[in-house]
Parts: sequence; structure tokens; C-alpha cells
Amino acid sequence: MYLASASEDGTTLLHGDLSGAGNIILHSAVEIRISPDGIREEVQGALWDIFRPQDRPKIAAYLRDQGHSQPEHPIHSQQYYLKDINKKELREMYGVQPISFVQKTGDCVFIPVGAPHQVSIEIKRHGQ
Repeated sequence: MYLASASEDGTTLLHGDLSGAGNIILHSAVEIRISPDGIREEVQGALWDIFRPQDRPKIAAYLRDQGHSQPEHPIHSQQYYLKDINKKELREMYGVQPISFVQKTGDCVFIPVGAPHQVSIEIKRHGQ
């Protein structure tokens, strides 16, 4: 079993696994909270971005172009979360686009061997 480390906001940073994996949400509850800017938010599930294994070199090149200068591989370092602007740049510059979807309770997500992926909480905002 592998337990990915998550940041304080529930995000699992971009990484790749050496074996295929299945991830199941056995239980979750919709969490209601108020954001710092006063907007009511509902945490809905897990937002996944899964990239094709063959796109690893292009993603690594993009991260290096963005300033990753450490000796370890930028995906294996598990230091990055690609935000919407990053994914847009990846698509425009390298033709790389993830499969993105929300996982709910009871859903199983299969991740292919070597597929870079990241996960965050899905938030629905009300009152904007």
C-alpha cells in the first residue's frame, strides 16, 4: 500500500508510481465551509489530473523551463501541483493535456504504470 502525502489543503502533488494503482474513496461527506473571502464552499470529492505515461518527458521539460533546477527528476520530487494556468501552458506549448475528473464516494480510479498524476479536493463555490 502506498499513502501519498498531502499538503494542508488536501492536495497530493504531481508524482508518478512505479506500478499501476487503484484508488477507492470508501467514505466521504460533503463538507460545508466559509472561505477566507466569505464565500460558502462545498467540498465535493477528489479532483484528479492523470497524464499519459508517454508525456512524462514533456512535463519534466516544462517543469525545468519553469525553474526546477534540483538534481532529482521534477516529477519524482513531488514538489509541484500544476494549476489551471500551468495545464493551459502545457497544452499550448507541448500538446500535453491530462484527463481530469472528479472522484466521488464509491468510485475507483485506476492509474496506469508511470502515469504522472495529481489530486486535490473539488470545491463548489456558492454566492459569487
